[in-house]
Amino acid sequence: MKISKKDVLHIANLAHISLEEKEVHQYRNDLEKILHSIEELREVETEHVKEFFNPLKEMAHLKTTSTETQNFEDRAQNSLSQELVLKNSPDAQYGQFKLKSIMEPESKP
Repeated sequence: MKISKKDVLHIANLAHISLEEKEVHQYRNDLEKILHSIEELREVETEHVKEFFNPLKEMAHLKTTSTETQNFEDRAQNSLSQELVLKNSPDAQYGQFKLKSIMEPESKP
């Protein structure tokens, strides 16, 4: 998969980082290599490969269901107050964290 300069700049914008032209080129190459490696892994036949390790099965406090999936026990516990949670938030509104949208580009003044 080819990554364009525009793609790299968009990702950098979402991450709130600025890149120099040299870095844009390097990150584009790095991202292409990563995506190529992922594509190679997708081509590997794994249907008949026995599971080697599953970290969820290694956790003693989890229960195994009949379908071999792992679920945490759902139980009520004390939690932090809304006031305490929002205390250090840079921006809150209506008792919730207020975040910048990442779906639309920021408007520049």
